[in-house]
Amino acid sequence: MFLANDGNYRETRWFTAWTKTRQFVNFTLPQIITDIIGQDECPFGDSVIETKDTTIGSEICEELWTSQSPHISMSLDGVEIFTNGSGSHHEFGKLHVRVDLMRNATAKCGGVYMYANQHGCDGERVYYDGCALIVVNGDVIAQGRQFFIEDVEVITATVDLTRVRAYRAIASRGVQASAGGVYPRVKIETRILKENLDCKETEAIGKVFYHTPSEEIRFGPACWLWDYLRRSKTNGYFLPLSGGIDSCSTALIVYSMCKIVCETIAADSLGSSQVLKDVQHIVGNSSYIPANAKELCSHILHTSYMGTSNSSNETRNRATRLAKDIGSYHVNLNMDSVVSAVLGVFQTVTGKTPQFKMNGGTVAENLALQNIQARSRMVLSYLFAQLLPWCRSKQGALLVLGSANVDETLRGYFTKYDCASADVNPIGGISKKDLKGFVQHCVNAFDLPILEEFLHATPTAELEPILADYVQSDEVDMGMSYDDLSVYGKLRKISKCGPYQMFTTLVGQWSSMLSPSAVAEKVKKFFRYYAINRHKTTILPPSYHMSPYSPDDNRFDLRPILYNASWSWQFEHMDIAVKKMEEVVNQSQRTKHTAILFQHSSVKCYCDNNDGSQKIRATDDIRAGSVLLIEHVVFGNAKFIRRVLKVDSAFSVQLHPRSAISESEHRGDFSDIDAKIEANAFFGADGTLRLGPAATRFNHSCTPNCIVRYAYEHSPFAFRDGERRDGFATIYSVSDIKPGDEICYQYNIHAHDMFACSCSASDPADRAKTLLHNERIVGPPIVERNRTFLEHTIADYLNTREATCAYCSSSPVKNLCKGCEAVSFCNTKCLQADWSAHKIVCKRDFLALP
Repeated sequence: MFLANDGNYRETRWFTAWTKTRQFVNFTLPQIITDIIGQDECPFGDSVIETKDTTIGSEICEELWTSQSPHISMSLDGVEIFTNGSGSHHEFGKLHVRVDLMRNATAKCGGVYMYANQHGCDGERVYYDGCALIVVNGDVIAQGRQFFIEDVEVITATVDLTRVRAYRAIASRGVQASAGGVYPRVKIETRILKENLDCKETEAIGKVFYHTPSEEIRFGPACWLWDYLRRSKTNGYFLPLSGGIDSCSTALIVYSMCKIVCETIAADSLGSSQVLKDVQHIVGNSSYIPANAKELCSHILHTSYMGTSNSSNETRNRATRLAKDIGSYHVNLNMDSVVSAVLGVFQTVTGKTPQFKMNGGTVAENLALQNIQARSRMVLSYLFAQLLPWCRSKQGALLVLGSANVDETLRGYFTKYDCASADVNPIGGISKKDLKGFVQHCVNAFDLPILEEFLHATPTAELEPILADYVQSDEVDMGMSYDDLSVYGKLRKISKCGPYQMFTTLVGQWSSMLSPSAVAEKVKKFFRYYAINRHKTTILPPSYHMSPYSPDDNRFDLRPILYNASWSWQFEHMDIAVKKMEEVVNQSQRTKHTAILFQHSSVKCYCDNNDGSQKIRATDDIRAGSVLLIEHVVFGNAKFIRRVLKVDSAFSVQLHPRSAISESEHRGDFSDIDAKIEANAFFGADGTLRLGPAATRFNHSCTPNCIVRYAYEHSPFAFRDGERRDGFATIYSVSDIKPGDEICYQYNIHAHDMFACSCSASDPADRAKTLLHNERIVGPPIVERNRTFLEHTIADYLNTREATCAYCSSSPVKNLCKGCEAVSFCNTKCLQADWSAHKIVCKRDFLALP
């Protein structure tokens, strides 16, 4: 016998496994049992049951999953029917594994496998998801439901055991059976088979039904919450609804619960009467029958938007409209007075007033001001959960729901004892990425168009003041993306990676995007935050176990509560490995004269310096309209920027771009690129590619096949915290490029950064065809701007209509932006003058100069 003792299971804490293989004893029954069944003893141990027409064996849950499962030896000893009374909890995709195990077991050994799984919440963080199965010779012939709220479900099938016997008629199997051991028999003098020629055998169901991951989120936590609610004898749930995707997901799960309850009652199935009684007890009305999910939700779910002066109207409106659409009892409130009262106590005691960082405050002040708001929400949540039923003239109290996801738990991106501190959390085992998929699924499944707004909103805590050029963002605050956190979480738990092993794994996976040193920095940052925030994880409420990457340290992911946050041994060895890897790369560059510069999904380009210059050549076909690189822009204009690096000193003294000055001294560092391209949108990156003056060091042409565009989020020269905010740039192909062709574009980005042209294209007609000779982009959102790039072709911004200069209104201009009826300039001087006035040049963001 084998007991489960991993993950969520601790069976050896309560039971001792029977270790006497193929032996049993007669166990004397307690008198209370004897009085009921009239039997004094029963066989106990490792044996099989033998009737007059077949032999039956039994496995327990864990034994199906072990390498040496008992069904193998039982089948060789003639067992034809296997039973398994299992207690297997729900997890993403786990049903696929169960079905495969039973199919493989009976496909290899032959036989009938009867699987009955526990169902419902058994007072734990896990949900047992049922789905009874009957499998014969590798084929599933009957399948039960995976998610339902009735207490019992029964499935049946008619099986012909002669098919099992015929299936086993294999010579090699007979040899193994003769050498195998014999199980002791517990004989029963009865027959269980029926010889009925009119009885129709149950056929294989063909395709096993599996829920999608989004459906699993929709049904699993909803059924778990129903069991929790009815068994706790409380009267509903209270949820702080922030207008973000996490609390939105929790609200949708409760709404899904209400739909399941209403559908069960309407089906009038075996067990639906008990469900109705439970509903009536919860709402406090013995004659109540829910009309629909929205109406039931108005009795069970209570939501509240707890805003402050730092909250936006967008999140408040989203929360209010969602509450209305699902029917929850919703309260809008402003808690600035609570925050002010707490701060007033501090000011009275210390005589000091903390400030947000944009007002000159320190990091400690900034965090403290955010934490006051977050913790006040927790206090108010429990107050409203206790008194809202009273306000509605009802009895009882509410359970408080939390909405912290897996990624934020791993990173520690939440306030200790804020809204993450609740009674239960249905999404605590789910990543942000999976939650987005679930919400997208609910748009159509629940006919809730409002959810599209949640999906496209930037995740934000809204704990800092909103400024014209600054809105708090979760990913910026965390210093890492949710997508990266999802990768870290799976490697940490599923692949059991520590810092060094995670680094070596990601170096291979991310080699096309990041250098080893960049990967190392990302991994170090994650583990530093993971270590210093471990103390927060220990106080989190019970969460629904949903994923194999869950960080729940109550049982599933037991870890120390205190780590050495410096990870000195691991980080030291990472640094050693990085140095060795980069030495290999540098040696390769010196030998082959090539270095990877950037890469996107369909093309790799290399910096080829065989002729002493820095050229980038394509190794695959590139179609016109391809985005080759999206990157932060680091401009080396000494007039505006003080952070001019030594590698850009050539610009400062107006050296020729392809001068003989040493590459290492004046051409910049083009080897460490951190670029990210997704959905043709701009993303910031941590690379050291220099666009602007440093970009003039290579790949110049007056007849380019690519353009370099740049954009700012708000204004050309936006400052925050006393430091200029860099923009974004993209390299975008404007014609088809063949393997071996040089990737080339104009030298200049700013008109005032002009260099003398030294290429052979001296024909004025060629110069007139130059795209985006000088440009400035401000205006619409970055993502929309990039989409505009991709919709244009060369013809879009070369129009031969004559017009007057937008600045001096005198000289005729032939090159206009075709995308708008806007402006162009007759010469560089006019463009510079307009630039200094900070006017928008082109409504469609395109400009071509003659």
